[in-house]
Amino acid sequence: MNTNNHKKGVTLIELVIYMGILSIILVIFIDMFALLFDKQLETESNSTVQQDSNYILSRLPYEFGRAQSIEIPTTAGATTSSLRLIIDAGIYDYRLSNNDLVVDHDGVTQQINGYDTTVSNLSFQRLGENNQNDVVQIKFILSSKAKKQSGSEINQFSTTLGVREKP
Repeated sequence: MNTNNHKKGVTLIELVIYMGILSIILVIFIDMFALLFDKQLETESNSTVQQDSNYILSRLPYEFGRAQSIEIPTTAGATTSSLRLIIDAGIYDYRLSNNDLVVDHDGVTQQINGYDTTVSNLSFQRLGENNQNDVVQIKFILSSKAKKQSGSEINQFSTTLGVREKP
């Protein structure tokens, strides 16, 4: 009588080895996904600050090109947290509201920066002598709301703009 006692199955040692290998592979994949997520967050943070700074630094020269005069800051050397331009007999007030750069015109408030960024330390300094030159130096800090491991993306900007003389 021939008896074959070949049982199919897995021994405890084999099961422990398989579980160990699978655990190592799982940990490696989790680390890779965490790194990819951090890199994506960092890229988005940089991108939003860059996009908003490009828009703000394009919008302000456009508005100054259309403006007839600067009402606030009123005197040369004065520094204020708001800017008032007169454009086509309309009043445009630029200011901070809840860490957002906004413009008020005809009773409507429009946010200039995006929802993923904040603006801080906004200042407008009138330059020139005897108010003969309608020139303003604008400074602000633009920060991303997205938090990456190294902190938020923060950039400081400064530009000087003037009203063109009308013929």
